[in-house]
Amino acid sequence: TMSRERTESVVVFGQAWGDQKLLRSVSAKANELVQEAVGSKMGFGLAVTFMLNSLTGLSLLTLPYGFAQSGFLVGALLLFLCMLLAFVTATFMCEALTIANALTYEEAEKQTVLSDPLLRTHLSEEREHAIK
Repeated sequence: TMSRERTESVVVFGQAWGDQKLLRSVSAKANELVQEAVGSKMGFGLAVTFMLNSLTGLSLLTLPYGFAQSGFLVGALLLFLCMLLAFVTATFMCEALTIANALTYEEAEKQTVLSDPLLRTHLSEEREHAIK
């Protein structure tokens, strides 16, 4: 049922709409809802603080000691392995955030359509026209 709903929403929000202005207005309203939901949870200063903390954590200070204890070759290999693991983790996190934002945007589109009677009537007319 979930894939059927997604397929229907793709048809409804994609090809079935002939009016580009209406599509843009729905998209703009959905963007506003997403920005309100996602953007208000963390401020810019807090985000920068977390980013700097992640980049310059304790590992930056212990790196020379690790190289001194393990040697240049083993230290470089371990550093490369850690870099590879960090890259894979960052990639997974970006994918998860993309999926979460896409689902939030899809829900915002649905709320926009349900809250506006003009959009609902236009959608029903478009569906009837697409069926014929």
